[in-house]
Amino acid sequence: MADNDRFILKRIIALAEEGGLSASIAGELYIVPKSTAKAWLQKYWRDGKVGRPQGTGLWPVSSPAQDAALVAKAQRNLSISTRALKSATSFPVKKNHGYFET
Repeated sequence: MADNDRFILKRIIALAEEGGLSASIAGELYIVPKSTAKAWLQKYWRDGKVGRPQGTGLWPVSSPAQDAALVAKAQRNLSISTRALKSATSFPVKKNHGYFET
């Protein structure tokens, strides 16, 4: 989300929460569709914070133990390729219908 969008989102939520305006009216002030302003406010009420949670949105491919092994091996040999690193740590990953299995 761009900084300007985040500013607008925060202003709309503040106007609705503290200013007593409806999400629709607050959205109109910043030229945001009513449905978007309402969704932002409902998400704020549900999550208790502005914005989306951190993360990539991708399924984890490896376990924390496998991650630690990969990092340790890579730090010992900074010039190792990804393919060699995967092979050296016995990191089995195969694609299966869009999801990864370990």
